[in-house]
Amino acid sequence: KMLDVHGINEKSSAIFMNTGSPHHVQLVDGLKKFDVVKEGARLRYGVYGEKGSNINFVEPNQSQGFDIRTYERGVEDETLSCGTG
Repeated sequence: KMLDVHGINEKSSAIFMNTGSPHHVQLVDGLKKFDVVKEGARLRYGVYGEKGSNINFVEPNQSQGFDIRTYERGVEDETLSCGTG
């Protein structure tokens, strides 16, 4: 079940929020060539331990929005989006 977000934890280069599923959102440069699987797994396990977190890498685009690539916990690979994101 998707939850209301009651808080956003800011980290040095990312934010973390829980929408019913934990999400780490990190700004990156060069998103198209970024190694989502390697960096996603490193953050998923290294920062968040065994329970992990979905890891979203974002980069501002020319439409004043963001492009996003997602490493999904449980799948342990890049997906088009996580179930709640």
